[in-house]
Formats: sequence, structure tokens, C-alpha cells
Amino acid sequence: MPMMDGWQFMDEHDRLNIDPMHKSTIYVLSSSINKTDVIKSHANPRVETFLSKPIDFGKIKAVFFSN
Repeated sequence: MPMMDGWQFMDEHDRLNIDPMHKSTIYVLSSSINKTDVIKSHANPRVETFLSKPIDFGKIKAVFFSN
């Protein structure tokens, strides 16, 4: 992201109280393979899951159409 990274976006999203009822589902899609990023996303109760790039259609189906 040119202006901020995803973690900064999450901080700003929370600071602005955009979703006070916490109805949004947040998925992290990252090219990072840094274990710290994975752990950080799992520690955030607002994050549903962490997905690594490259992502294929099978993975997308498993996440969004598993019901």
C-alpha cells in the first residue's frame, strides 16, 4: 500500500471506530512469509484468517465458499 501498510490500516480502522459493532470480516492477504506477521494476524481478534500469496482459486473457494 502506498500510504500505509496493512497493519497501519488496521490500527487506523480501529482508531476511527469505523465498525463499532465489529461486523466486518477481515482477511489478511500478504506476500509476507514472515512468521511474525502470521502470528500477529492470528493474535488480532478482528482477523478471520491469514492467506499467503500467491493464492489459487482452490484456496479462495475453501475460505469464502466453505459453507
